Amino acid sequence: MDSKTIESKLISNSTALLLGAGFSIAFGMPSTEKLTELLITSEESKFVRATWGDYYTEEQWLRDSFNNIDMEAKAYHNIIRFLYKKEQAIESKLDRNINFEDIYSLLYSLEHPSKNACNRRYLEGFIEYLDKLNDEKKTKLKISWLERDLLNDLKEGYTKPCSEAMKMLQCIIAKELEKRSGIDSTLLTSKFWDHLFKSEKINIFSLNHDLIIERILEQKSKDFQDGFELKNGFQEFTDNFPDNNKINFLKLHGSINWFNVSGSDRNFYVNSKNTRIESMTYMYSNLLENSQESLFINQRAFLTGTQNKYEEYLMNIYSDLKWHYKRLLKDTEKLIVIGYSFGDYGVTTEIINWMHKKMDAKLIIIDPDANTLLKTGFLMPRLKKAFPERITAINKGFQDLKETDYKSIFNT
Repeated sequence: MDSKTIESKLISNSTALLLGAGFSIAFGMPSTEKLTELLITSEESKFVRATWGDYYTEEQWLRDSFNNIDMEAKAYHNIIRFLYKKEQAIESKLDRNINFEDIYSLLYSLEHPSKNACNRRYLEGFIEYLDKLNDEKKTKLKISWLERDLLNDLKEGYTKPCSEAMKMLQCIIAKELEKRSGIDSTLLTSKFWDHLFKSEKINIFSLNHDLIIERILEQKSKDFQDGFELKNGFQEFTDNFPDNNKINFLKLHGSINWFNVSGSDRNFYVNSKNTRIESMTYMYSNLLENSQESLFINQRAFLTGTQNKYEEYLMNIYSDLKWHYKRLLKDTEKLIVIGYSFGDYGVTTEIINWMHKKMDAKLIIIDPDANTLLKTGFLMPRLKKAFPERITAINKGFQDLKETDYKSIFNT
C-alpha cells in the first residue's frame, strides 16, 4: 500500500451501500443454510477433484476419466462431514445450527494448531475415526489407500488434508454462486439503481462473493474502480482507488472470480473480470499466455469462515480493502445497509465510529427484521439510543421496496 497521502483529499456528497447476504438472497442466490446442505448432505460421489486441483459437483465426464481423483475428493469430503457432525452435536445443545463457515473456521484452526491448540480435539477425533475405518476387524467398511495416507499425514502433523478440505469447500461454494439460474432479473433493472446513480459519489461495500453487482454495473454501463488494473496482460490488484472515481466497489471479503497467484519472486491477486468464471485450468493458461514469468494459481481469493476472518483482515488484499473501506466511509454522508446482520465486528465497528465522528451521517437499514437488528445487532441498541433521528429502519427485503421507498431513501 502507498503512504496513504491521498487520505487528505475529501469526498463530498457521497452515498454508500453496504451489502450483506440478505441482499444476494433476494436475487435468488443460495443462503448459507442451502450451501451447507449441499456440502454436508450430498453423497460423496457428487464431488470430484480434477488433476489441476479444482473441485467440482456433478461433472460426470470428470468422474469417468479420473476415478482415483474421486477417492481423493471423497476423503476430503469425509473430513468436512466429520467436523460438521462433531460440532453440530455440541452446538445443538446451545440451540445453534452449524454452517459451512463454522466448518471452514475449524479447518483453518486445525491447519494452524499452534494458534488454536484447543481445536486439536477435532483432529484427534478424526484420527480415531479413520483408525476405526482402517481396522477391518471392527467394521466392514474399508477406506482407500488415499485415506490411509491422510491418516498418516494427520498423525505426523502434516496439514495438507485440512488445507485441501478448505480448498474443496471454497471451490464448491464458488461454483454454486457462479450459477445464474434462479436469479431475479427484475431486481437487476430496479429503479433503485436509477436513484442511486444520481448521487455525486457512490461507494459500494459488499460482503458477498457473488457477481450480482458486477452484472448491474455492466448492465447500466457504469465504469467503476475495484482496485484491479490491467497489468502485464491481465487484471492485477494494485490497491488503487483514485479520489476522482464516481463509483468505487470494494468486495471486503473477496470474490469468486479473484485468484491468488504466485510468481517467480512475488505473490499477487488477479481478477478474471468476467461474470462467467473461467476454470482454474483456463485461468492458468490465460495467465501464462500473457506473462513472461512462471506463474502458479494457489486458490480463489474470498474470505470464508468465522473467527479466522478477523485474523485475515490483517493480511494481504483484505487488509488493503479494509483500510479503503474505513477511508471512504469517513466522508460518506449516507450509508444504506441492505441484508446485513451487523455480525462482522470489523465492519460494524467502523460504522459505529463513523456515526460518532460524522455528526451529519445518516444510516438507513433495509431488512425484513430491521427493527430487530437495532435491538440485537452488535452495539446497535446503544447506537440507536445515541442517534435516534439519524437512523432509519425499513422493515422490508430489497425485493419488496417500492417507488415510495426509493424516494424516501434518496430524499427525492
